[in-house]
Amino acid sequence: MSSKAQLSEAKIFQAHKHHHHYHHHHQPTITMAAPTKTYIVEHLDPELGAWSELEYLAIARESQDAGARFCLSSLPAAFKVPAALSGIPAFSAETKGVEELYAGEAKARVCLLDPAAKSDLAPEDGETFDVFLFGGILGAFL
Repeated sequence: MSSKAQLSEAKIFQAHKHHHHYHHHHQPTITMAAPTKTYIVEHLDPELGAWSELEYLAIARESQDAGARFCLSSLPAAFKVPAALSGIPAFSAETKGVEELYAGEAKARVCLLDPAAKSDLAPEDGETFDVFLFGGILGAFL
């Protein structure tokens, strides 16, 4: 419980005690904000085609609107991020791969979106995973 919530309860209790009101009061509900979702595309090409740029811009804008993040990972060092894309706050560019970005226990929160998967993506997967990975060369990551 946060100290702010504890302080509020203490003030409420003091106010009730001071006025001799001993009514049952409900505990304040404390909700934890859901972790921000991150959508990653492993982009291994040294260039960005016009169609891919449009797709990435759309994903970055929609991520921004949803309070999520969008990342291009595994970018070659010489990759030039288009200004329109780098201007979207939800967007980030990484030369590191997902294996490095989400090593160790963090790997369990990454969902590989694989069209050949044995099960379909379901709404409850949003509770299990914080990161959704589209494509790329994964090696021994998963």
